[in-house]
Amino acid sequence: MAGKKITLEVQSRTQHGSREVKRLRRTGVIPGVVYGVGAAPRSIAVDERVLRTALTGEHGRHAILHVSIDGAAAVPSILKEWQSDPVRTKLRHIDLLQIALDKPIVGTVGITLVGESPGAKLGGALNHVLHQVRVEAIPADLPDHVMLDISGLDVGGSLRVSDIAAPKGAAILDDPDAIVVTVAATRQTAGDEWRGGDESDDADDAAAAASPDATE
Repeated sequence: MAGKKITLEVQSRTQHGSREVKRLRRTGVIPGVVYGVGAAPRSIAVDERVLRTALTGEHGRHAILHVSIDGAAAVPSILKEWQSDPVRTKLRHIDLLQIALDKPIVGTVGITLVGESPGAKLGGALNHVLHQVRVEAIPADLPDHVMLDISGLDVGGSLRVSDIAAPKGAAILDDPDAIVVTVAATRQTAGDEWRGGDESDDADDAAAAASPDATE
């Protein structure tokens, strides 16, 4: 998660209620809350364009944001929770968590499958069951995603959380036995096995017919 320092300027918000929230959104401002250990939650508002710029960098929504409220000294924070418009895919509300750069935090990151499964290549159905895991690390070491190599995954096989190689300095917190991805047999793979067996039987019949014993 380490990278270019991103400063996010926000304003404190004193007025609350659904009417005020709707007014803010109409003017291109997103309501939110900033909180942290030992700090009282503070209601904030941030310009949607400013927030979008901050979250479209190299680390996206996993970026460390140095949040300044009303021009005060910036405090390192992360985007902890958010609400999105299901139709317009715009952010509607954000929760920012203040963090200490030298203390571990827990984040939810995506699982990226890498490589090509031999089972899927033969026609098996690749099922990506688990898409995210919780990872603990200091903020600079928290990854944007974790990778799982499926290049050895055959038909009928599966890979679990324990098969994910945790990035350096990070620990995966989810159940190590939880299944991440499987390759199930399909009609195509079953048909290939059946045809393979049939061809073998035909070869055996041909060999028997050619044998001298077969003419006696």
